[in-house]
Amino acid sequence: PSFVPGAKAPDIALRDTLGNERRLSDYRGKVVLLKFWASWCGACMSELQSVERLATRLSERGFVVLGVGVDDQAEPLAEIQKSYGLSYPTLIDQDGLVKRAFKITGVPESFLIDADGRFVMIADPDTNDPVVRIVGPRAWDSPAMLARIGAILPGAVTQPGR
Repeated sequence: PSFVPGAKAPDIALRDTLGNERRLSDYRGKVVLLKFWASWCGACMSELQSVERLATRLSERGFVVLGVGVDDQAEPLAEIQKSYGLSYPTLIDQDGLVKRAFKITGVPESFLIDADGRFVMIADPDTNDPVVRIVGPRAWDSPAMLARIGAILPGAVTQPGR
């Protein structure tokens, strides 16, 4: 796939930590934060609470988070999901096929996908650089991130000069 703004994201299908199959296409009509992470990744752990707060804040506005765990085993991911009280699903990529499809070089890495299933470019709040792939941990519930994601949600009204 091409990782440029407006390019169609690959339609992945994986089982979550509860055993349910989920597809990216199941979330058409919503903006998706696709987060690649691992149980052994300290930087991933450091951002889990801010990701949960973001998911909770924007869920009623057509926003969802899909975690993609790249661990070899599902159990550590399920344990972390439970202990951190994560409301969003974590998909298990045990064989690494989705990780390879998205050309993940490390974790955490994240993508925003719009309601039509296309990659979105936003200004990275840490660097202000326009990016499609967000590499490294972020304060996902920061005012800057909330504003940037809020602007691409279904029904968002963009105002001149913002």
